[in-house]
Parts: sequence; C-alpha cells; structure tokens
Amino acid sequence: IWRPIAFAEGYLISNYGRVKSLRKEQERILKLSHTKDGYVKCGITIKGSSCRFRVNRLVAEAFIPNPENKPTVNHIDGNKDNNRADNLEWATKSEQMKHAYKMGLKKPMRGTLQPRSRLSETDIKWIREHYKAHDKEFGMNALAEKFNVSSCCIKRAVKGTTYQNVE
Repeated sequence: IWRPIAFAEGYLISNYGRVKSLRKEQERILKLSHTKDGYVKCGITIKGSSCRFRVNRLVAEAFIPNPENKPTVNHIDGNKDNNRADNLEWATKSEQMKHAYKMGLKKPMRGTLQPRSRLSETDIKWIREHYKAHDKEFGMNALAEKFNVSSCCIKRAVKGTTYQNVE
C-alpha cells in the first residue's frame, strides 16, 4: 500500500518501508542507506534541498495512528531494518528503553561496566578472595573503609549481585 508523504510533494511511502519518487518522468524506488546508529534512511528533495529522513518514522506517520502523541517510533521485533508498518509502534522514550532491555538489545550497565564504578575487576576479585564475615580487618565495614565505598557496595561485590560480570 502506497501513501503520500505529507510534507514531501511527489514522494510516496509504502507499508513495507519503501520510498518512491514521482518527481521525474518515470517513477522510481529510492535507494536506502543506514544512519550511524543503524536506522534505515532515505534522501528526499524538498524545495531544492536534499534532506535525510528515517524510513521508520515516515512509515509510522503514514500508516500508524498516534492518538496519544507519542514522540518516537519503536521497532516491535527490535530489528532496525524491518520497517514494515506491522512492526512499528509509537512509543515514549521510556517505553523504548524498557523494550530494548526486554528484547536484550541493551544490557544494564552494572558493576565495573558502569562508567562511574569505584571498584575495578581486580578490586572485586581481591575483596571476594579476602572477605571474612564480621572480621575486623577483612569484614564488610573494614573493606568498605579500605576501598572508600559503602558497606552495601562491598556486600554486593561479595554476593555478586552488582558485579556479576566479574568471575
């Protein structure tokens, strides 16, 4: 199914994510490329200047109602190349992030993967090796003071709840 792109006279978008130009003597399907972050884009000429648009957004604007006026378009299957109308939905940024974590597209940044982590992998391994519950020198509070972190941080390091990536 082809529908006109509202803001671009002489261009159509299909429910499969293809873009067609009617501007020259014969109509043609436009070549698509990718943005740096992997989304499919196309070039459309508007009033003499070429502009790039994400195909998922063009499809959503043409085929998917947005009664709640959500600002972003989400790929239901997580595949940025699949711009079919039945694979797209309007979403908030928060909904998109939850979806990305649920689909495994994003991994939580915990422990040493977090940029502001105060403990290194070497620290975690040392703590796990030397920790002794209720010990004055190697107990939770002593280690917390030694590494300048909270005792809760030491507890998470020992139990492996936060620092799961360190073996």
